[in-house]
Amino acid sequence: MKKLALTIMLTLILMTPSFTTRFLVPAKDHDGAYCVMPMERSAVYPKVHNLNTKLNYTTIQEAINAPETQNGHTILAEQGIYNENVVINKTLEVIGENRHTTIIDGKGLDFTVAVVANGVTIRNFTLQNGSTFYPGGSIYVYSKKTTIFDNIIRDGACGVYLYNSNNITVSNNEVSNGKFGIWLDHDSTYNDIIGNIILSNSQYGIYAGVFSNSNRIIANTFSRNNYGIGFSDTSDNLVLHNNFADNTHQFLTYTSINNWNNTQEGNYWSEYNGTDLNHGPYQNETGSDGIGDAPYIIDENNRDNYPLMKPYAGLYDIGITSITTSKAVVGQSHNLTIIVKILNYGVNTEIFNLTVYANNTAMQTIENIVLTSRNSATITLTWNTTGFVMGNYSISAYAWPVLGEIDIADNTRCRAVYISILGDINGDTWVNVEDAAILGAAFNSHVGQLSYNPNADINDDEYVNAKDAIILGVHFNNG
Repeated sequence: MKKLALTIMLTLILMTPSFTTRFLVPAKDHDGAYCVMPMERSAVYPKVHNLNTKLNYTTIQEAINAPETQNGHTILAEQGIYNENVVINKTLEVIGENRHTTIIDGKGLDFTVAVVANGVTIRNFTLQNGSTFYPGGSIYVYSKKTTIFDNIIRDGACGVYLYNSNNITVSNNEVSNGKFGIWLDHDSTYNDIIGNIILSNSQYGIYAGVFSNSNRIIANTFSRNNYGIGFSDTSDNLVLHNNFADNTHQFLTYTSINNWNNTQEGNYWSEYNGTDLNHGPYQNETGSDGIGDAPYIIDENNRDNYPLMKPYAGLYDIGITSITTSKAVVGQSHNLTIIVKILNYGVNTEIFNLTVYANNTAMQTIENIVLTSRNSATITLTWNTTGFVMGNYSISAYAWPVLGEIDIADNTRCRAVYISILGDINGDTWVNVEDAAILGAAFNSHVGQLSYNPNADINDDEYVNAKDAIILGVHFNNG
């Protein structure tokens, strides 16, 4: 009988599932992230940790409500899906292990997270499926000095809803697929909305109303929203360095006067079609600076006086605005002039290098180019084609990225050139009547005239005349 009982006990023990409980090491790895280390044992699986008390919990709300959890503590949630509606009523830092895989799902009920204490930090979560009825959504904030940072926020009526809240920072979040991306309501003032990606919201990317004044909306990207940004009964908000691209309507304003630029720069508007020929505080000095020469008009009381010609890409940004060559077809062993224009879109004086290539062959590197903020430089080089076989070449210029530069897409520009037999003007590798006709059409012209064709200026003296005709004649029917 004892043997039978022992056998049954052993069978039950072997059949009992073994859970892996992970405990938190109160340290950070080399990337600054908190480390969660595995430990095997049979237990309930605690996924939420108070880093100060070292106590573990199964839900985020349980960790917040625990009497041991005090103001100033940090709550860490391991990756996983938390089906709860969280109320944060203590001054806490609530962080997720990974913003893509640590998910709080509001199940379509009210707000996914409600912040009703001051000095809260929420970061590194996916927050989703808040209520689709106003003013529900992902995050409700009735607070002061709270930070919402580095989250994925999606679905619901509002991504982030600030009600009578001050000195809130909402930064580096992705806010999408709601009705309102971020809503500042009822005297929400002196808040910073910075560096967010706000897209595909069915009504507004950002909406500020009912005396929500003196907020800073800086360096956000608004894309594919119905309205990028909207203001109603607000004033003195600063809208600066934002990218408004491909929204159905870029803006809506009603009884509001706000600031859309500082003393030098404004925002990027994808449909702005102004020119950039001038620079300076009044945009009346010759030379481009990456800022439109004419204002972007919003309404009679609102305008962006310094619209950006390319999307804002941060404080450190250089770009090649153009590369041109003296001609498209050059005779073998002759010289080709290459002109590269570079602009410093950033805020600091930058020192960098420029390398010019023919296909994959580096022809020349110019080192230590100095360029001040919002100014351009023109670099002129001469390529002697001696030793290069006839054929197509991609002439490319590469501006080496400066420290801190994020957008390097415009650090390279290319232009096609063909090396051919001397006298071949149209690049078909033969010198024939077609080339003679092109030269004839440009005959007696010089640089600056509409009829001047640089390819027909075979000897590169800036005139198309008898000297070029003689060269063509000497090589006629060659190829």
